[in-house]
Amino acid sequence: MRLRLLCSTLQPMRRLVVLVFLLLSPLYAQSTQQDLEARLIHKPLYLRGLWRDDKLKFDKAGSLIGTSMLTPFTVSGVEILKVSVKTDRLVLDGRRIGLVFDKSQPRRVVLQVGHPPRKTHDETMQIEVDAPETGDYSPALDAIFASELTDLFPTLPVYWQKWAAAFPGDAGRNQTPPHDSPARRIGGGVQPPKVLNAPEPTFTDYARALKQRGKVLVYLQVAPDGSVDHVAVLRPAGLGLDEQAISAVQKYRFNPATENGGPVRVELNVEVNFQVF
Repeated sequence: MRLRLLCSTLQPMRRLVVLVFLLLSPLYAQSTQQDLEARLIHKPLYLRGLWRDDKLKFDKAGSLIGTSMLTPFTVSGVEILKVSVKTDRLVLDGRRIGLVFDKSQPRRVVLQVGHPPRKTHDETMQIEVDAPETGDYSPALDAIFASELTDLFPTLPVYWQKWAAAFPGDAGRNQTPPHDSPARRIGGGVQPPKVLNAPEPTFTDYARALKQRGKVLVYLQVAPDGSVDHVAVLRPAGLGLDEQAISAVQKYRFNPATENGGPVRVELNVEVNFQVF
């Protein structure tokens, strides 16, 4: 009789323990101020969506609310300096971070706004995220931020893919033209093309503010009609200079390369030089 009584009293207790666990389990998923600070403050983060605006708002799933202009991935970094957990949202204050490259290896720098010789200052950012019902901001933060630069590579424009495929490494790798391309290399009986028009690239405000010079090595193919295609970054400079170099090279025009007197497709590497004067 005592054994039966004990068993009968255990059943309601088990149900009570399960009920308490179910009620408390969301609390273990909540993001505390301390958790968020440990995850975000001074960490090397990048905006997955390459959003340009300095004030960004996201819903509880990490989807952008409204619209934002886009920016090169070399100026899509962010450094979080302050975390504020509100009742209905998470507020992150920080500053925008860029990348400069030394032999294709990236280095993070704080971006400046303003035009020298006038005073420049850090470009600040504020990011707000709507509070999820569970209080766990991790899924939204995973959707907003990449903690590794390589996480951005699959979504980069095609002209970055040669460099991304060789990263980390030197600019001499992965320069073979596509298998379906009949591009020839200059030499032997292949005579080089001659430049007819080579527009100068435009400096970016970020590079100018930081007085950052650089050289971008660009791969291209000159078609038999003298136009340019298959343009790709081989060795970047960063701070958006690479996109400016690509834009300029795409406008190049040539007298085509020739073989046996006829025009042929050839591949070239061109160095685009950015200097601060």
